[in-house]
Amino acid sequence: MKDRKRRRAKRTAEVDYDRDADIAVPRERGDDRFVVLDEDAAPPLDLLEYLEDERPPHYGA
Repeated sequence: MKDRKRRRAKRTAEVDYDRDADIAVPRERGDDRFVVLDEDAAPPLDLLEYLEDERPPHYGA
């Protein structure tokens, strides 16, 4: 079989990327940090309340 010359990708223009968005912004870490999407929403549930609220109806009472 005849050897073929490999084609390579060639960069035709220099690229200058904006890397400002790649840097993480340091923030305080809190236990009760959450995003409020609805102003009238109830406060977040603790783990047991959340699991009971998410239990399927066919699981039992």
